[in-house]
Amino acid sequence: LWRIFSQMYEKYLISITEITDSDMGPEKKLDAIVRAHALNVMNNRDWTKIYFKEEAELNDRQRRQITSKKRQYDQKMEEVYKEGVAKGVFKDIPLHLAVSGILGSVNWIYTWYNPSGKISSEEIAEHYVNLLSAGYRA
Repeated sequence: LWRIFSQMYEKYLISITEITDSDMGPEKKLDAIVRAHALNVMNNRDWTKIYFKEEAELNDRQRRQITSKKRQYDQKMEEVYKEGVAKGVFKDIPLHLAVSGILGSVNWIYTWYNPSGKISSEEIAEHYVNLLSAGYRA
């Protein structure tokens, strides 16, 4: 169980770090983060399900480590959002609310996504980028 949590967060952190370290502006960065996060959720659906259903089974030390990794991820998103607010391209709402709203929406995909469905994971990710960006852009 711990290996699944560790590998999952490592994958997510690598993905977001590649995006946040890029030369893109905040709009493109946030779109890329939403896209990558949605694809990670869908392409690792079983891991995501385990994560949301089994986190309570971790011991205290493991939970603290996961909480720290979650915070790292959220902070990277918050930095992008903060930059967008400063440049006037994102709505000025509390960072935690903006990031939690985006991640909460995208994380829930695992509950209904069907890899055999009519819409591909790539198309779904793009729809989420379009849907969510309409909400956070100024």
